[in-house]
Amino acid sequence: MTLKPHILELVAVYRREESSDTRGPRFKELALALEGEMKAAHVTEQMLLDCFGPPDLFDDEVFVYHFDHEQPGRNNYEWYFPFKNGKLSNSGYNACGINDLSELKKGSEFQ
Repeated sequence: MTLKPHILELVAVYRREESSDTRGPRFKELALALEGEMKAAHVTEQMLLDCFGPPDLFDDEVFVYHFDHEQPGRNNYEWYFPFKNGKLSNSGYNACGINDLSELKKGSEFQ
């Protein structure tokens, strides 16, 4: 499955205004759209990678991206994308530091 036009538009805005080092409100808009899409169709790991690039933290079952609701690059929050059988199964965020993520690999190790 490919990304729908409205999501591709959000990807373009995200790439124009933010990046993997400065995720903020555009990241949040795109993440929420993918969360909505997850309920209607399958969202795969590859789709997330196509939208955001490699995660900041990961394992075989979850990608975590740092972002901020208001100021890109402040990284006060973590957005979780859990997968089951390679498809997005849930989505959500919380403040950084609430969960112990020490078992996750760093994005620099992502291949």
